[in-house]
Amino acid sequence: MIGLLQEGYCSAEMLDLAVKTSLMPRGLLLGVVQRMDFNGLDMVAGGLRNKSFEPFGAPPEDNIIETMAEKGELGVKSGVGFRDYSEEGAAAALRKRDRDLLRSVKLARSFMEDPIGKER
Repeated sequence: MIGLLQEGYCSAEMLDLAVKTSLMPRGLLLGVVQRMDFNGLDMVAGGLRNKSFEPFGAPPEDNIIETMAEKGELGVKSGVGFRDYSEEGAAAALRKRDRDLLRSVKLARSFMEDPIGKER
């Protein structure tokens, strides 16, 4: 993110707004690991195999996500990933995620209407 600021692609205010209205409401609910469960570990593994985009270098061939996907542990859609969703089921997990995401977006919107640092 520092590169975006340093290279002048956006202002600090623009970057904060983008994170607050996109990444943070989702991060609040799922974090980065559980979000992979909801995306599907097979999809995440496929993205990691994409050689056209390696910002941090290629992952090891035996990475945990690839191993889990090969075992059929795909996250919400298979009932198990980094977390176990078998008891509540995929449909219920998705409904709860969607309901809570909507609540968090509404809350984020209220913060954006009266942000810290706004001149009064």
